[in-house]
Amino acid sequence: MQPQTDESVAPDGTERPRRRRRRTSQKQLDERAQIKASIVAAALPVFAERGYTQTTLDSVAKLVGLTRSGILHHFASKEALFLAVLERQRAWAQQQVDSADRSTTRGLSAFLGHAGHARVPLQLVHVLAAEAIAGNEAAAGYVAERADFVRSEIRRRLQESRERGEVDPAIDLDEATTLVAATLNGLQAAWLLDADVPTEPAFDLLLRLLGPRPTA
Repeated sequence: MQPQTDESVAPDGTERPRRRRRRTSQKQLDERAQIKASIVAAALPVFAERGYTQTTLDSVAKLVGLTRSGILHHFASKEALFLAVLERQRAWAQQQVDSADRSTTRGLSAFLGHAGHARVPLQLVHVLAAEAIAGNEAAAGYVAERADFVRSEIRRRLQESRERGEVDPAIDLDEATTLVAATLNGLQAAWLLDADVPTEPAFDLLLRLLGPRPTA
């Protein structure tokens, strides 16, 4: 076994001049961040249409004018890109929660996700749910996480609404949470299939049914 040599010392014993590391400028960092953001934005509708299994890095690369190697320069793998897309999904979900009216039970309708250009992220949720049912672990983790997030928000808002007298005090909140979450999922799927389906009136009907019973 040969002894290790100190590469900082020349053969004649003199110290080699040290190479200066090039510092990455803020402009370069900003450009890299912009490229990564554009890749994630392009990947979102691809994952939403094809799911995790059928999405390829080549299909995403074509949309942003890069090669597969170019994508891998910014994301180590398809899974890494997928995780970045899910981070964007979480931001979208949090925005839904933050924008919802907290002063009335009607604010729960924000979870329908129809506002603005929400079709693609909403479609991704349902496509990944189908993959999770089929046993895809990459999709299952996010689907379970989102379900817990939505259920906790629904239950908290139902509790607040009951304290304001908008929800029948005799109703079990856990059962009501399950009912509202299931209704939201069903109405979202119906809207994705046909945007003309009157989902909001149907959801309003559910909220009225959860309201306090009229006194005799």
